[in-house]
Amino acid sequence: MIEPRAGKLSIHHVNGIGRGLRSFSSWAFEEGYLDEHVMQRLKLPPLPKTQPEPLTEDETRRVPTMSLYRTLERQRNFSIMMMFFDTGLRLSERINLKLSDIDMALGEMTVLGKGNKERKVPIGSQAKKALIDYLSKERPQPKSLVDEDRVCLTADGTPISQAVVEKVFQRVRLAAGVPRLHPHVCRHTFAV
Repeated sequence: MIEPRAGKLSIHHVNGIGRGLRSFSSWAFEEGYLDEHVMQRLKLPPLPKTQPEPLTEDETRRVPTMSLYRTLERQRNFSIMMMFFDTGLRLSERINLKLSDIDMALGEMTVLGKGNKERKVPIGSQAKKALIDYLSKERPQPKSLVDEDRVCLTADGTPISQAVVEKVFQRVRLAAGVPRLHPHVCRHTFAV
């Protein structure tokens, strides 16, 4: 099933193959193709614990500035960037954010995260200002009543998608000269 390779395999590669075999064995056992879960006791090599590499201070300064540069949805893009840096949200959490989830007076939002776990996330003053600017100056009318509660919309009034946010990051990444910029590195930067 796996092509032979010359040379050493990385620990991540071996670990991934082991997890796949264990998962397949578990499925085959549960479906009755195997009499026992043959890979249940398979010991996987431990993966090294590496610290995520956050953006530098210089990169962190350049990114929000470049998100305001020469686009039709300047305020929206700036708001997206500031929200990632200031709250540490995941991409899916940012896309699914609703107006009803945000309490501007308290400066916090309710987010449904991984595993359907709900949590309160404080919004910093810069992200809050960027969000208010977007909502009051640039946010288009929603195309559908269903989307009335969505925070971020495209220029034609439909909810933003993961592809739209990734396109924003791609433009900012090129303009700011920060090749490793993506939503999850913003989360790491926030954490550090």
